[in-house]
Amino acid sequence: MEEGTMGRKPEVRRSTYPPVVAYDEDVHAWMYLDQVDGVLRYEAYVIGYDETGSPTTLEFVIEEGVLELSRFPHIFRFLPRELRRRLEGSAGPDAAAGDDDGTGDRGSAQGGKAGAQAVASAEPWSPAWLQRHAPTPWDLAPWQWEGLHAFCEQEERRLKEECRPRWTRRLKALGYDVIRSL
Repeated sequence: MEEGTMGRKPEVRRSTYPPVVAYDEDVHAWMYLDQVDGVLRYEAYVIGYDETGSPTTLEFVIEEGVLELSRFPHIFRFLPRELRRRLEGSAGPDAAAGDDDGTGDRGSAQGGKAGAQAVASAEPWSPAWLQRHAPTPWDLAPWQWEGLHAFCEQEERRLKEECRPRWTRRLKALGYDVIRSL
């Protein structure tokens, strides 16, 4: 051993490189309809990786926010009847047409007046309620789910692109090196 180094452990150098985030692969946006509050909520998040380099799950959230449904009037047809009425007033555009759920078939997704009375008379989630398979006020027909999902996917892509500068600044402020793609 060299003189003066006896008994000391060798110095371990830690990496001085900041963690890297590949924006296109690691940053994601998720949007969903909050039917209770009648708004669209979104989150921007970064995914993590395990020791083998395989993607895991959400590492942390960069931003969360709320978008008013009134910004997107074209999606009202995908919303449950009760939410549409709350947003548009007591007589929404489908009320005049005699269409309760936007399908063109009076009462098809909500069970009509008889179904609505059954829901009102039975305690939600009680055995009697479950036996009738009565729809809930938030039940959507398959075409409504598909339309809402397609809309949210489109908005997630738009948010990810439009918010790139802001989200990149936030990541850099947290000490990450941000690259566009791997």
